[in-house]
Amino acid sequence: MGTNKVLIVGVVRNCAQYLNDQVLILSNAFQRFSEIQWLLIESDSSDETRELLGALKNKIPSFNFKAMGSLEPLMKSRTQRIAYCRNQYLKSIRESQEYADIEYVVVADFDGVNRLLSSQAVDSCWSHEGWAVCAANQEGPYYDIWALRHEVWSPGDCWAQYHFLINHGLPQDASRFAAVYSKMIKVPQNSTWLKVQSAFGGLAIYRKDALQGGAYIGLDKFGSEVCEHVSLHEEITRSGFGIYINPSLINADFIDHTELFRPKPIVN
Repeated sequence: MGTNKVLIVGVVRNCAQYLNDQVLILSNAFQRFSEIQWLLIESDSSDETRELLGALKNKIPSFNFKAMGSLEPLMKSRTQRIAYCRNQYLKSIRESQEYADIEYVVVADFDGVNRLLSSQAVDSCWSHEGWAVCAANQEGPYYDIWALRHEVWSPGDCWAQYHFLINHGLPQDASRFAAVYSKMIKVPQNSTWLKVQSAFGGLAIYRKDALQGGAYIGLDKFGSEVCEHVSLHEEITRSGFGIYINPSLINADFIDHTELFRPKPIVN
């Protein structure tokens, strides 16, 4: 690990309140790599995100960003815009000589989710062999069900299931629980690694050679929103690479999606 170079990438929009802290946390978590490079793709921000990115570029060696301007008038769908921006860093990874000697790529969210990430959690990824993608876990319930594909746990699109259940007579709350919340299980840190067809959870580490094919796609053939990670991961698994959730790669405890599961304090 000490001789490996890592590129940290992500998409950002209105992340000003989290950006500096998240960059610091990620820098510390990946400190054992010989070099950290950065490439963030920004669009549609109405806060100080672009200004902060400029300040970080002036402050941190090998920190780069691309501002894509206002995409919302051109792409009404959120997932379409996210996929478009993610494909910008994929293009740079594949074509830019600046990243030719990168061995690992870290895809991270910058909305505050990675607040508990540590160097020990990152180091745990190298206790297991055979992975090309290593995705994060949480101390609380695992939250990222939309990006998850596992033949038993969550074999399909959870929100497509939600709409199916509603359309066939199940009330909204019951449909949401069956399709989404019931799958937010707690994965113990000491459990075995979970081989999946897709996962993200706010952070994933990729071997760079696993990113040579495929693309992020945010809309299905009918124009409905889909999780953009799934299409890329389908190509990765089709190419014979392994995707795993590492239970020890903890990046958060409870987030907005799982706050309803947080134990309530006992009041005497």
